[in-house]
Formats: sequence, structure tokens, C-alpha cells
Amino acid sequence: MEAMSTPAYVPRPLPDSFEVEQGHRMESAHTAGDSAAAERARRHLVAEGSTDAQEAAFLDQYTKALVLVQEMITAQGAGDPARSDALARQINETFAPALVRQVHLGMLFAAGRKQGWLPAADHDTLTAFAASSGPEITEQLAQIRRGKP
Repeated sequence: MEAMSTPAYVPRPLPDSFEVEQGHRMESAHTAGDSAAAERARRHLVAEGSTDAQEAAFLDQYTKALVLVQEMITAQGAGDPARSDALARQINETFAPALVRQVHLGMLFAAGRKQGWLPAADHDTLTAFAASSGPEITEQLAQIRRGKP
């Protein structure tokens, strides 16, 4: 019997939506060091990307945490452990652990969509999360290869 080959995984772009567009604007402004533009994009995302006050409150906290986590990762990459540690403390003191975990999972998911694969442990973590998140996440996760190609 012939062995089945693993299908080639091709990175898939994120859906073309308002939320994704604002997320890209926020990330680009952050990368360029334009914190004012990043904050405008973040606020626009919260205001226009939510359907009710509860969702807006969650999205506000989520995006604030996301910005700080991105800044922490940037500080780590720049070899600035003092800044990275200060941001880690701020994140842990400001946000609930469950929210920080959701930010981490969201970043893993976005990375997997972008590159088409995730390390097995990260893929397994997302698979466990997807089981309680609904079919849309599970379907999208199926497009992300488990393990490096």
C-alpha cells in the first residue's frame, strides 16, 4: 500500500474584513513607532468592530493587552530585557490571566495562518482551544499544518 503524503500547506491570508484591516493598521503604526496612529486604529477597531457594549469592553481590553504584548516582544527582540520585564509586569498587573491567554492564542493563530504551520505543541494548544470555540475556528485551524513542513 502506498503511503499517503501530507498535503502542501499554503499560507492563507486573513479574511478581508474591517477588523483585519484595522489590525494591520495598528500593527503597521506600532512597527513604525507611531503610537498615536496605533492608538487611533485601536480605538477605531473597538468602536466599529463591536456590536454591543460588552463586546466593546472586551475588545478594548484585548487590544490594549495585544499592544503591550507586541511591545514586550519588540523589546525582547531588541535586546532590552529591562523594558521587556517592565512590560511583562504591567501586563500581568493590568489584565486577567484569561485575557492574556486569549491574546497569546490569537497571536499563535495569526502566526499559523500567516506561515501555514505551527510547532506541534502550539498547534495542540490551539486545537484544545478550538474545541470550545466553535466550528469557524476549527475549520481555519485545519488549514494550519501541525509541525514544520
